[in-house]
Amino acid sequence: METSIVHLSDLHFKNDVENRFRIERLRDDIAALPLGPNVVTAFTGDLVQSGDQEQYDVLFDLLLGPLIEANHQIAIVPGNHDVERQLTDSESAAAFIKDRASSYLFSGNSFKQTPFRENPNGPLNNYRTLEELFEPYAERSFYGYVKQIGDVSVVGMNSTWLSHERDNGDSDRGKLRVEPHVLSKYVESLPKASFKLLLLHHPLDWLEETTRDAITAIATKNFDLVLFGHVHTADLTSLVRNENGATFIQSPPLRADWSKGTNGYAVIRCNTVSGAAEITYRSYSKSRRTFVLGEDFGSGGISYPKESDRKFFQSSPSLSSLAQRFLAGEPHDLVDWHRRNVRAKSNYIESFITPQIHKVEYGEEEQWLEAPVALSRIFEPSMRDHFVIAPADSGLSTCAFLTLKGIAENVRDTGIIPAFFDAGDTSVNRASILRSMVQTGLTRYTTAEMEHLAEQGSVRLIVDGLNLSNAEHFNNFRQTIRKFFPKVPIVAFVRTEKVGQAVSSLDYPALSLVDDDVYELAELGVQQIREVIAMHRKKLNDNTIEKLATHAIESLSQINEPIFPSTVAVLVETLVQDHDFRPINKARLLDRYVECLLGRFELEDVREGTFSSHDKIEFLSYVARKILEQDTGGLTDNEWKDARSSYEAGYLMELPRGLLKEFEEKGLLVSEGGRITFRADYLFSYFIARQMKSDAVFAEKITTGNGLFKHHGEIVFYGELEGTDTGSVLDQVYRQVDQLEETLLEQYSKAGIDLSTEWLNSVSDDPKEVIEVFKELIEVDSSDPDPDTADRQDNQRLANVLRRRGVARRHEVAESEARLLVAMRLYGQLIRNALHIPAKDKLRHLAKLYEAAEVWVGFMSAAREHIGSSPVTVAGGVRFINNGALFDREKSIADFKYNAPNSMSRVLADAVKNPQLSIALRSVLPQLTEMGALFAREALLTLPSRDNQEAYLQSIKGAQDKTLIAASMRALKREYLGSGRNSDMRNHSEGIVGGIRSAVGQRALGDPNRLEKLKLIRDMKAAAADKKRGTT
Repeated sequence: METSIVHLSDLHFKNDVENRFRIERLRDDIAALPLGPNVVTAFTGDLVQSGDQEQYDVLFDLLLGPLIEANHQIAIVPGNHDVERQLTDSESAAAFIKDRASSYLFSGNSFKQTPFRENPNGPLNNYRTLEELFEPYAERSFYGYVKQIGDVSVVGMNSTWLSHERDNGDSDRGKLRVEPHVLSKYVESLPKASFKLLLLHHPLDWLEETTRDAITAIATKNFDLVLFGHVHTADLTSLVRNENGATFIQSPPLRADWSKGTNGYAVIRCNTVSGAAEITYRSYSKSRRTFVLGEDFGSGGISYPKESDRKFFQSSPSLSSLAQRFLAGEPHDLVDWHRRNVRAKSNYIESFITPQIHKVEYGEEEQWLEAPVALSRIFEPSMRDHFVIAPADSGLSTCAFLTLKGIAENVRDTGIIPAFFDAGDTSVNRASILRSMVQTGLTRYTTAEMEHLAEQGSVRLIVDGLNLSNAEHFNNFRQTIRKFFPKVPIVAFVRTEKVGQAVSSLDYPALSLVDDDVYELAELGVQQIREVIAMHRKKLNDNTIEKLATHAIESLSQINEPIFPSTVAVLVETLVQDHDFRPINKARLLDRYVECLLGRFELEDVREGTFSSHDKIEFLSYVARKILEQDTGGLTDNEWKDARSSYEAGYLMELPRGLLKEFEEKGLLVSEGGRITFRADYLFSYFIARQMKSDAVFAEKITTGNGLFKHHGEIVFYGELEGTDTGSVLDQVYRQVDQLEETLLEQYSKAGIDLSTEWLNSVSDDPKEVIEVFKELIEVDSSDPDPDTADRQDNQRLANVLRRRGVARRHEVAESEARLLVAMRLYGQLIRNALHIPAKDKLRHLAKLYEAAEVWVGFMSAAREHIGSSPVTVAGGVRFINNGALFDREKSIADFKYNAPNSMSRVLADAVKNPQLSIALRSVLPQLTEMGALFAREALLTLPSRDNQEAYLQSIKGAQDKTLIAASMRALKREYLGSGRNSDMRNHSEGIVGGIRSAVGQRALGDPNRLEKLKLIRDMKAAAADKKRGTT
C-alpha cells in the first residue's frame, strides 16, 4: 500500500500579510500535488511563532482545516516556538533535568499523564488544545501520543516541554528530554506489521545526554522513518541519513527568512509494505512568490534515502512483445466485452462496486477467515491458483469481470494479460479452454500466439461457472489446466450450490488450503451498501443516499440472509420507489421485495391469463407449508413434483413450465443438500404467514400453545400482514407473558430470590454513583458524532444477525427464561405494527412489555456472577455474549448494573421502533417504574421528533435512581456518537444532549468553542469523504 506523507515544519506563523500570503501559496501547492488517496500531513513543530491562541486559530482556518477537507490525516508535535514563554519556569525545568530517573512519571503504581500539578498542559496549553482536535489517539499523554492511520503507526513525541526563556547566548541544546520509558511503551503497543513513523521537533543531538542514547536506540531499532525539523538547513546530506533500519528525514523550514538557505517542505512517498521511500522537495521561490520543485534540496527535486529505494521506484517488469500489443491498441471496450461474455447481465457495468473477500486460513485443528480485504488483492501477480467461493446469486460473475478488468489495467506493471473461460457453458478440455482464451480476449491473438503467452507464464485465466456441488466437473477442469497449461495460474469464482437438482458425487473437489489461495466472498458493510445505492442511482443527492442507506440497513438488520450486492440492489429498487419509506414492517417490505423479483412492475404481469407475480406468491406459500408440515427443511425433486401436481389438482389449474428454474434464477429458491428450499429463512417465514392469513385453522395452530415458542418468526410476519386481527394475537401473547412472569417469580422465590428487586442487589450504595452520573454526562457532552463511529455501530448491528442460507429446522424453546425473552421480542414486534388497536389496549400492552422486561433484568441479576465475568455464559437456556469480560473482567463486573438494563432496553427499542408508536410511548412513560422509564426512553431516543426530545428530557429530569440515570447516559452516548451519518438522528440526540447540558449547567460539561470546532472538523471530514466517494 502506498501512502504520501506531507512533511511540514518550522512555519513560525504570525498573523501578518506576508505570513498569510505564504500559507495560502502553501495550501494551493499541496492541493495541486498528485498525492493519492492515502495522505498523512506531519507537522514537526514550530507551527506558530509564539504559542499564541489567535495564531493557532488562524492557522487552523487557513491551512489545517482545508487539509482536513482535502482528506488529509493530520499529526502534529510541538516545537520550541509553540511554547507560551510567559508560562515557563526555569527552576522547574532544571529540577526535571536533574531527575535523571524520571521519577515524576509515576505516582505510586500509576503513570502520571503530565509532570505539572496545577496546569496539566504546562506552557503548551494553547498547542495542546489544537492537538486534541486531531483525535482519535490510541494513547495520549503530555509526553506524546500514538495514532493509527491506516497501516501507518504514528508516534508523536514532545521534545520541547523543557524549553524556556534563557539568557542571551544560551540555547536549549543538550537541555531537552524525550522520555524513553514513554516511547518504549508506545512502541510495544504498535501493530507489528504496520509502517512506523516517529515525529519529533528537535534532532536527537539536541537532547540531554542522560536519555539521548536510549531515545536514539529505540528510534533506530523500531521505526521506519523518523521526521524532525528545528535546524533550518538546506544541505541534502543533513536532511536525510540512515541509521540501522531507520531513515531520519529533516524538513526544510517553511518560513524562516532569518535563516540561511531556501524555505520549503517535503513529500515522502512510502510503500508501507517494503518500507521504500521517495522524497520530493518543494521550495519557495521569493521571486515567483510560489512553491516550485525543490532542486536546491536534491537532483531534480527528488531524493532516495537508500539505493534500494531508488531501484524500487524506478524499476518495472519488462513486457514481452505480445504483451506490448495488449497496451498498444485502442482502449478496450469493456462494456461490449461484458455484454458478450458474462452470464450475469447488467445494464450499467459502471454501477459495480469492488467487493471484499476473506482468505481462508488453517491451523493444525481448525480453519478460520482472515479480516476482509478488497477483491483487488488477487489482481496482483501470483503463480498460485486462487478460488473465491460464494452462493450462486452473490455476484460471482461480476467479481470475475472486475478481476479481468483489474488485471488488464495492471498489464503495464506486471506483463500479465487476462484471459477468460466460462466453465459452466461448455465442455472442459484443452481445445475449449484455449478457444475461449482466444475468443474472449480483450486483444486479438492467434491460437499460436496465445499458446506462446501461456508457455511464457504471461497469461492469467479468470474462470466462471465452476461449482463445488459438482466435484467431477470441478476436478476435471483442474486436471486439464495442470496437464496442458501448467504455467497459467487461475482465478476461479466457484459457487456453493447448483441451480436445479443438486448433483451428488462421491468425489470431493480438488481444493487445498496448502497449495491454493482460497477465499470466501465477504458480505457487504455499511460503506459498500452506500456505494451500491450511489452506483445504482447516480442522480440522487448525498442526503437522499444517506436516507436510503439508513432504510436499507434497517431492512437488512431484519433479514437474516447474507448481504451481497445482488441482495442490496434488489432492495434498493424496492426502497427507491418512495424515498421516505421506512422499512420497519417486514411483511410489507417482503411484499414489495418479492413482487419486484417476480416482475410485479413489468407489463406482462398485468395481461389477462398471465400467471402473475401474485399467483406465483400464492404457489410459493403453498410450497412453504408443505416444507413446514414435513419438517425436513426442503423438498426432494420428486416431492417438488408432487407438490406441483397436488396444487394443480386442488385448484383445477395448470401451472406454467419452468417455475422452479425461474424461482431459483431470481433467488427465491435454492438447492441445498439435494433438497429444494427457500433461499433464506425470512422468506420461508413470510410465505408461511401468507398461508396463515388464508387458513384460520392453520393460523390458530401456529399462534397458540407451544406453537408460539416454535414459530415466533412466522407469527411476526403474520401480525404485520394487512387484515390480520393483531389485537387477538397480542392478547394471546399477553397471557403467555403474564403466565411466564408468574412462573419465574414463583420459581425463583422458592430459591429465596425476588426477581422484582434482585437488580438492586447489584447496585452499590456508594455515593460515587452521583459522580458516575456526571462522568457519563461529561463524556457525552465532550464527544462528537462521527461518521466512522456510526458505520462501526451499523456494521456491528448487521453482524449481530445470524445469517444463513436455506431454512432452519424449527425447535421449540423449552426453558421459562428463554421463553420469556422470545415472547418479549415477539410482543414488541407485534405492538410495533398494531397501530389500529384501541389506545387503552396499546398502553396496556406496552406496560406489560416493560413489566416483563424488569423481571428479565431480575433474572440476569440473579445470574450476574457468571454473566458479568464470563465472555460466554448459558443461563436459563439463553447464551449471553459479554465481550467486555475478555478485555477487563473487573470493569465488566462493575458495569453489570448498567449493562443489564441497557441490554434489555436496546432489544425492546429495536422491537418497538415505529414513529407511529411515539404518542403511545410518551403516554405510557409517566405510568412506568424507574426501570420501565429507562426502557421507554431508549425507544424515544431512536425516534427523532421534537415531542420525543421533550418527553425524554422530562423523564430524565424527574428520574431519581442515579444508577439508571447513568445507564441512560451511556445509551445516549452510544446513540449520539453513532448518529454521524444520519442528520435526523444527529439533530435529535444533539437536542437531548443540549437539553441536559442546560439543565445541569455545569462548566465541566465542555468548552463551547472547542465543541464548535469539533463539529466543524466533523463536517470537514464528511465533506472530504463525500468528495473522495464522488471521484472513485
